[in-house]
Amino acid sequence: MAAFGDSGHPFAKVDNRKVEIDRGTQTMDVTYTVDPGPVMRFGPVTISGLERLNPAYVEGRVRWQGGEIYDASKVEETRRALIETGLFSTMQITPAADPEHPGEARMTIEATERLHRSIGAGIAYNTSQGIGARAFWENRNLFGNAEYLRIAGEVGQQLDAFRANFRRPDFLAVDQDFLATAEVANDTPVAYNSRREIATAGIERRVDRWLTGGLSFLVEKANVTQLANVSPMTGTQRYELVGLPGYVKLDQTNNLLNPTTGYRAQLNVTPAHTFSGSHLTFITNLVSGSTYWTLNSEDRMVLAGKLALGSLDGAPLSQLPSDQRIYAGGGGSVRPYGYLMAGPLAPNNKPIGGRSSLVLNLESRIKITETIGVVPFLDAGSYYENPLPQLSRTLLYGLGLGLRYYTAFGPLRLDLATPLHKRSADSPVQVYISLGQAF
Repeated sequence: MAAFGDSGHPFAKVDNRKVEIDRGTQTMDVTYTVDPGPVMRFGPVTISGLERLNPAYVEGRVRWQGGEIYDASKVEETRRALIETGLFSTMQITPAADPEHPGEARMTIEATERLHRSIGAGIAYNTSQGIGARAFWENRNLFGNAEYLRIAGEVGQQLDAFRANFRRPDFLAVDQDFLATAEVANDTPVAYNSRREIATAGIERRVDRWLTGGLSFLVEKANVTQLANVSPMTGTQRYELVGLPGYVKLDQTNNLLNPTTGYRAQLNVTPAHTFSGSHLTFITNLVSGSTYWTLNSEDRMVLAGKLALGSLDGAPLSQLPSDQRIYAGGGGSVRPYGYLMAGPLAPNNKPIGGRSSLVLNLESRIKITETIGVVPFLDAGSYYENPLPQLSRTLLYGLGLGLRYYTAFGPLRLDLATPLHKRSADSPVQVYISLGQAF
């Protein structure tokens, strides 16, 4: 029946069913007679159930044009696009014959809006960064056109931060959003101490369901103290920075927090210039890709792999503020090593930072029950002084084992990892607790 719906027949139905049983051969034949109904075109759209949301926002998500031959796949694409906004608890789209316009199907969109305001809190823990607590308030329909505002605070052993994020959908064009962010933070990881204020404003464009790109303007002011005891890097730097972060993201996976098939790729490019003290112009690049293979039909065993390369060019390492350098190590990087620790260390065992990085991750996600799973993994990587990774240099690597508890909103993650190239500054075991898969 789906084939009829995709080719212009919204009212196709089974007209008759005939069953013949041959007891001698122990076989049964079932014959269906299908009435495809007439070929129809998309007609007028009626939207019902909205309370505070502007109907124009829903109309902007409609993936068909009036007068086109009916296509059920475009109806499903529209329903999916509306559900993925997070604004609706139910969404139904149905065609109906229009007696006043024979040959056209009147489309009815019936929606139930979710509550638009939410508050939440959470905690996370890992060995190198300690425990942290987060809380947020958000409104997903601030002025009636699906404007999104999120205000969040974070308190932890190495990071205290206050952030605000704003998104205005359909800015100047459908599927084009205006984004603005602001952050005030006191960041004290093992490599540096940084007090910073950051503000950004930009545009994000969804080319299609899979491909997204964006460009923004960034302003940052920071006081940074380098903790690695390496002359002439030691000391405090005060700088103002402007940048133009741009990115392209491709996501062909089937789930945001727990992908089992498909692949992802992302390219980030940020040209920047610093004022005050050293006047530096440099460009930071990050390219990453991950892929996922299901080894059985029930998604009970998934192989996942990721490769990430970072590069910074245009400024010498000794003049770069330590919080603008490239690092590796930690929960989203090389898990057997502490946060920022997967690379060369100073004599006081503090990470120096570099101008490039290479990170490799490979893991097997094995479900034991519907809610419990284990994840053996291998991570490797390092950061380097040169703008390109130096493959002849030592690559730090290690093994780990994770435990997953699968919930309706995503997997809860516990990872234990140990370095196989252990140095005196490295802990024998790293522990990570958070929501979602590692990548």
